[in-house]
Amino acid sequence: MMKPTPLLATTGLAIGGIAAAVLLVPQTPERVAMLVKDGKYESARRIGATIDVGTRDDPMLLADLFDLNTHIGDPHRAREMIEAYLQSRPDDTAMLQAAAEFFRSMQDFEAYLGIKERIVERLRDPSDIERLAALYRSHARFEDERRILYTYRDRALSPAAMGRLGSLLARSGDYAEAARLLEAAIAGGRSGDGDGDVNEDEIAAYRFLLLDSLIADGKAGHAADLAAAWVKQDAVAPATQAVMVMTLANAGYRDLAARLAATFPRSIARDPSELVWALGAHRRFDLVKQALAGWLDGAGDALLARGALLYIDAAAATGALGEMTADLAAALRRADAAPARPAMAVVAAAYARWGYDAIAPLRHLMTGELLLTQPLFAAGLSLHEQNPVAARYFLLHADVSDYDDDRAEIWSALAQETLSPSEIARDLIARWRAGRLSPALYPLLQKTAAASGSTSLAFDLFRDGPDATGASL
Repeated sequence: MMKPTPLLATTGLAIGGIAAAVLLVPQTPERVAMLVKDGKYESARRIGATIDVGTRDDPMLLADLFDLNTHIGDPHRAREMIEAYLQSRPDDTAMLQAAAEFFRSMQDFEAYLGIKERIVERLRDPSDIERLAALYRSHARFEDERRILYTYRDRALSPAAMGRLGSLLARSGDYAEAARLLEAAIAGGRSGDGDGDVNEDEIAAYRFLLLDSLIADGKAGHAADLAAAWVKQDAVAPATQAVMVMTLANAGYRDLAARLAATFPRSIARDPSELVWALGAHRRFDLVKQALAGWLDGAGDALLARGALLYIDAAAATGALGEMTADLAAALRRADAAPARPAMAVVAAAYARWGYDAIAPLRHLMTGELLLTQPLFAAGLSLHEQNPVAARYFLLHADVSDYDDDRAEIWSALAQETLSPSEIARDLIARWRAGRLSPALYPLLQKTAAASGSTSLAFDLFRDGPDATGASL
């Protein structure tokens, strides 16, 4: 066996030393990282500048070089590095976020949007989706806005985003999906929690769009049901209700429009005049009748009188007095007085507003039973027809227990024209004892008691209460 010569041994040791030295020298990624850590950015940059990005598949190096070039202000090189990195690791959301911030700082809007789309595609976070859609909207790129919101419409979007998408879809003709989203946006309402809120004006606009979309989608019945629910919840103003009624009517759904018009809540606190006049402005007395019919049916005297005045004024304003008279005649021909009670209230209002000529064509239909439903009108009519006996009858049979000041004043005037002071005092004291006298008539009781010589009795009754007894007048 041949022994190694000193020269060969020396050479071998030299080669081994060189190899070990090479192995101990930091490789490019480590060198760059070490230089950056030591703050030697220019040296790190020079090494990075020698790297061919297209031949490297080292994400950590690319990330370090991206950070380095971002720090030293070489945007061209930083862009090369981040793009190369994302080619290698396209799903790294942290670097996607860093890239988005980089392109935003560089004011490269297209690249920024491209990265934001990739983030949305991977994370599907509703807040990211809505911010991206808002960016497109702010640059009038409405098709892109619609595309983003539509793609992720089932990702728990806020009511505001659903409403916005519903609006866009309604305008593009996708009525079924628009209606679904708008209904959800309205139901979500206003939470008060942040950017996803929907204010009252937006909700009002969504309601109109929803009705239009449902009608266009052939679901007018559902549109009418929703509108009726909003009315009952006091969620829409009477003028808004009128617009919805006319929307259905103009679309050819007259029965649904009439049904919606009739849903106005019957309450002394609610005023139907805005609804009535809005419908009247369209000369739709047929819908006015529906609006007031439901409101007047079964109403108390005060609501009945108020609605009857609206009825006759709307008929006059829309040129429908002939139609009104024909409708009243049909109602008065019914044998039962209860259904005819609202009609008699309208007759009484017409008589008070325009006099005897306004109700003359209907006079022959007014039976005593019907007249008793409006005793003040009946008494005044009887006096006009020179029948004081009938006037006395109607006044003495009137229920004055809940008269307000206006009706008490009318009863007082008619009674003083028809009855003697002692008759009035006797009638009022009897009603008072039975607990059926409105306080609005107390002054007349005192006046007539004094006029009939029974002042002390009247004051004793007021002192002792409704159960007091005393001599008859």
